[in-house]
Order: sequence, then C-alpha cells, then structure tokens
Amino acid sequence: MEHHELKCFTKQFEHIVSGSKRAMVRFNDRGYGVGHTFTLNEGELDLNGFRYTGRKVSGVISHLDDFGCDYGYVVLSLSKVGMLVVEDEDSDLVKFFTNTLREKL
Repeated sequence: MEHHELKCFTKQFEHIVSGSKRAMVRFNDRGYGVGHTFTLNEGELDLNGFRYTGRKVSGVISHLDDFGCDYGYVVLSLSKVGMLVVEDEDSDLVKFFTNTLREKL
C-alpha cells in the first residue's frame, strides 16, 4: 500500500478534519490509487514558500475519478480521515483530532 505526504492549505484542512469536505481535486503526479493512504500537512504560503503549521491528519483514498477534470487531475474521495494512525504521527495534536473525530462517529 502506498502512502502520500501532501500539502494542504488551512482553509481546506479545517473542512476535511471536520468531515464537511470528503473529496479533493489534485494533480495526479503521484499515481494515486484506491486504498492508498495519505497524510495532509497543513500550511500556508508566505514570502519564503509554504510554511507548515505542524498540524497533520491521515486517511485513506476510497474512490478515484477523473470525470469532469482537466487532463491530469483526479477527484480523490477521502475516508477514515483522522482515524488512521501513521507511524510518524504521535503528536498530541494528531491524537486530539483522532479522538475528536471518533467521538463524533
């Protein structure tokens, strides 16, 4: 199973973590596939490039489609967001998000 480390802007990150956003369009330069795992690393652009906030959350790609997308782009359906523990994710913030999402379900 492949794992993808991805950048994610705060505006999108908040909605993905809350569960109100369950899909995202991305350029398919990584060979995404159903069943692949991902970690979204939150950040924002600043004068020096992309600045990470330190917040991250992981999940699974549950569906993949390119219908209606420009060439090379795909829609990724996201599942198990915040419920998947990736080995390097042991920060208190990640545990907080994971526990919060479990309580909502």
